[in-house]
Amino acid sequence: MKTLLQCLPRYEQHFTTNRNSLLCRFFGAYEVQLGRRRVQLVVMNNAFPYTLQPDVVYDLKGTTEDRWVSPRPGVVLKDLNFADKIIGIPDLKQKAAMLQAVKRDSQFLRGLRVMDYSLCLGVHYCDGSYPDLDCITSDEGISSCLAVLKGYEPKYQCTLLRTDAAEKVVYFIAIIDILQQFTLRKAIAHTIKSLSLGSLELLMSIFIDFPERWGKMGNV
Repeated sequence: MKTLLQCLPRYEQHFTTNRNSLLCRFFGAYEVQLGRRRVQLVVMNNAFPYTLQPDVVYDLKGTTEDRWVSPRPGVVLKDLNFADKIIGIPDLKQKAAMLQAVKRDSQFLRGLRVMDYSLCLGVHYCDGSYPDLDCITSDEGISSCLAVLKGYEPKYQCTLLRTDAAEKVVYFIAIIDILQQFTLRKAIAHTIKSLSLGSLELLMSIFIDFPERWGKMGNV
């Protein structure tokens, strides 16, 4: 809550100048008194429209350290689960606009010293043709126009040939968990973790080249 209130003016300005931002939208912040406890709540947009749910969800941070989970229904997968995947976006303009939006958003979060944020990627596998996205996408201001994109996933993930069989999919994209600042306490925690898992540089998710770290987003 403190981070949100501190960055609110810059957050608002970022959306004014970057209408295609993929950052999650905050609609309200509240503090509720429950007996002797005070509970803080924030209200934000849902990355997934209720009319079309993803079949698979990834939480991507741009690092491979401690980023694997055992795949099973209902589990959010991580970077190493995504390692052999390829995102296919046939519209070159949409591809370029999305990568530019991700770059600007990551630069903005870097300026706020925000860390540990994730690219939330949902994948819906189409049964034949694409659904009507006009009935799925939210009104302007509720989410980015780049948050829902038509795409395809090659049948054989290790190849980049256009002749490969591909499955039609719909991608849901959002940048989430954007309220954790890089404080001294977090720096110490990451240093301790790096001793057992790897370098601190690899563990931090504050990269200006985050699109390249997420990687493999394009038309193949």
